[in-house]
Amino acid sequence: MNFEYRCVECGRNYDPGEKIMYVCPVCARLRKPKEPMHGILRVILPYSELSLELDRYSLQPHTLLPVEPEYLPSYAVGNTPLIAPHKIREQLGLPNLYLKDEGRNPNGSINDRASLLNTALAKKMNENKVIVASNGNEAAAVAGISSFCGLECVAFLPEDAPRTSVVQSMIYGAKVIRVKGCYDDAYELSIRYTDKQGGINCSTAYNPFTIEGKKTAALEIYNQLDCTAPDYVFIPTSDGDVLSGIYKGFYDLFQFDWIMKIPRLIAVQAEGSDSIVKGIKCNKIEPVPDASTIAESMCASLPLNGYMALKDIDRSEGFGVVVSDREILDAQHYLGQNAGIFSDLATAAAFAGLLKERSRLEKDAIVVILATGSGLTDIAAASKNVVLSNPIEPQVDVSVI
Repeated sequence: MNFEYRCVECGRNYDPGEKIMYVCPVCARLRKPKEPMHGILRVILPYSELSLELDRYSLQPHTLLPVEPEYLPSYAVGNTPLIAPHKIREQLGLPNLYLKDEGRNPNGSINDRASLLNTALAKKMNENKVIVASNGNEAAAVAGISSFCGLECVAFLPEDAPRTSVVQSMIYGAKVIRVKGCYDDAYELSIRYTDKQGGINCSTAYNPFTIEGKKTAALEIYNQLDCTAPDYVFIPTSDGDVLSGIYKGFYDLFQFDWIMKIPRLIAVQAEGSDSIVKGIKCNKIEPVPDASTIAESMCASLPLNGYMALKDIDRSEGFGVVVSDREILDAQHYLGQNAGIFSDLATAAAFAGLLKERSRLEKDAIVVILATGSGLTDIAAASKNVVLSNPIEPQVDVSVI
C-alpha cells in the first residue's frame, strides 16, 4: 500500500521509500536530554483511493494497515471480544458500558497487535532481527511472534520488569537484556543497539508501526458496535502509544466520513506516574523522578510518546484521570467479582478511572474500557491483594466451612 509518514510536530510529509523510517530527521534533532521523543511520525494512508475500494459495513482491519496482507503472520492476533458486563452496567447505571478484552490475545495483551505488524514489516524488509524495549508485556509479545516467524528477538527490559514477562520472553528464545535502571534507560539502549547492529526496532514512540498495529483494536470496536463509534474510551496510559493507537484507528474512520466524530479519549494514569495527565493542563511533559506504581506496565518516568498523546487527547476533546494504587487494586477485584475478568493492573486502572469520573458521563453514553491485558501477565502483582486461607483437614465437618 502506498502511504506517507507525517511528523506530528512540524507537519512534514515523507515518502517511506524502501526502508523503515522512525522519526522526523528535522524535529528529532530538537530533542534534549530528559525530554519525550521529538519528531514522531504518523502513517497517513491514501484515503481517497481507499474510499473507492472499501465498504464501511464490511471493514476488515488488515485493509487499513501499511503492510500488504501476504506479509502478515498467520498468528491468531485480534478479534478480541467486546464484553457487555451486565451486572456492572446495572450497578453503575451505565447501560451502554463495554470492555474490549485484549487479554484474549495469544500473549495476553494489546501489544500482540503492534508486534504482528512489526514482524510483518521485518519480513517485507528482509530483516531477520527485531529489537524492543519494554516494561514486560511488549517484550513477550514481540518474542512470541518473532519465534513463530523464525526471527531473532533482542529485548531490553528494566531490572524490575515482571518476572512473568521475562520468563515468557526467554521461553520464546529471545535474547533478554536486563538493564540497571528504568524503562527509559532500556529504551535508549535499544535505539543505540539498533543503530549499530541493525534490525527493526519495535519500541513504542520510535517505530510508527506500533501505533498502526494497536489501532486495529479501535477498528474492531467500530465493527462490534455495528459500525458506530463509542462516545468515550477509557485507556490506561503510560508512554501514550496505546492512546495514540486508538486515536489513529478512529482518525482513519473519520477520514472516510464513516463516523461523525472521534470518541473522547480518557487517559488514565497512576498517581506515581502521571506526567501525561499533568501535561494536559500546561501542554508540556515533565519527567516524574522515581516514577512508581503497582501497575508496572504503566510506569514511565518520561512518557516518550507524550507529545503525540497530548495532541490526540486534545483533538478528541478528551481528558485525564489519576488513580491511586489502592484504587487500582480494588478495581481489579471488582472486575473479577462482577464481570468474570481477571484483568491486568493497567486495565484495572482504566476501570478505576471510570469509577472516579462516571458522574461526568451522560447516562446513555456508549463507554468502552480498553482492557489492555490479562492478569496472568503479572500474577505477582495481583497476589499482593489476596490472602490465602489456612488449609483444613479433609475430615472436617463441612457444615462449619
